[in-house]
Amino acid sequence: MRHLIEILLAIVATIVVLLLIGLFLPGGGHGHVERSIIIERPPSHVFDVLNSFKRFNEWSPWAKKDLAASYSFEGPVTGQGAVITWSGKEMVGSGRFEIIESTPTSLVKMVQRVTNGRTGTVTFDVGSTDLGVKVTWKYDVELGGNPIERIKGKYLDSSIGGDYQYGLMRLKALIESSAYARDYSD
Repeated sequence: MRHLIEILLAIVATIVVLLLIGLFLPGGGHGHVERSIIIERPPSHVFDVLNSFKRFNEWSPWAKKDLAASYSFEGPVTGQGAVITWSGKEMVGSGRFEIIESTPTSLVKMVQRVTNGRTGTVTFDVGSTDLGVKVTWKYDVELGGNPIERIKGKYLDSSIGGDYQYGLMRLKALIESSAYARDYSD
C-alpha cells in the first residue's frame, strides 16, 4: 500500500512541476512557425495562387492527408473576404480560412479558425530576390495562459513546420509547372 501512495505522489508531483514549467515559460503564450522558399516565377503569378482558394488543394500540405475531406467556398473568389471551409477526419479536422488582408503581389493575410482548436493568423509574404520570388509562410497563434497549451506551443514548429515546408514545395512545383506568362506586377 505504501508503494502505491508513493507512486501516486510522484505522479501528482510530476504533473505539478509540468504545470509550473508551463506557466513560467518565456514567450510561452505565443506560437510561431515560419518557412520560406524561392519560386522562379514573377510575383504576380505567386500572388494570384495565394490570393484565392480555388487552387488551394493543389498545393496544400493537408489535402493529401485526407482525400475524403470536403471543402466549400464563400465570398469573393479572390482577395479580402474569400473563405474556404473544410471538414475532414481527425488528421485534418475542420475549420476555415478567411483572407483578411491582401496587398497585390506582396502580402496575403488570413485568419485560420480550427473547430475545437486554436484561431491563428496565417501570412504569406511575397518578395522579389535575385533568384526569383521569396515566399514566406508564417503562422502565429496566441496560446493564452493554459500551461499545457504553452508547453505544446514550444513544439509547434516541430509539429507543423514540416507540413509548411512540404506545402511550399508543392506550391513551387505547381507555379513553376504553369505556363510562363507576362508579369503584371508593375
